Amino acid sequence: MDDLEWTIGYAYRKQIEPPSDPIKKNADRLDRLEMAYAANPQLDDAFWSLSRRFAKERGPRIIWAVMERSRNWSDNEGLIFVPLLASLPRTETLRILNRYYEKSKVESDRLWAEEFVRDLNSADTK
Repeated sequence: MDDLEWTIGYAYRKQIEPPSDPIKKNADRLDRLEMAYAANPQLDDAFWSLSRRFAKERGPRIIWAVMERSRNWSDNEGLIFVPLLASLPRTETLRILNRYYEKSKVESDRLWAEEFVRDLNSADTK
């Protein structure tokens, strides 16, 4: 393997590897989205705007925090994070969900990854 191939492979792995920084750094943004939804339980323009802002600030690494939180959901609570995930770069988001979560040993990881992928592929979020 030459240097170029190694560099490309390294860059690719770094794009989709779990973050080395604690997931808790993104938890505050998720808390704020949950509070915004609780105050006004609609996925309206203001909620989408807030989701886009957090997606831009945090990037695809916030997916790990969303998926960590999914392990505590009892119903459809996670659907409020669809606007956030839909606001992230699509290719990276799908790659992370597919690579790390759709084949996870944890049932909630698999279920939510499938749900998010389905929602991201719907006409409403494309």
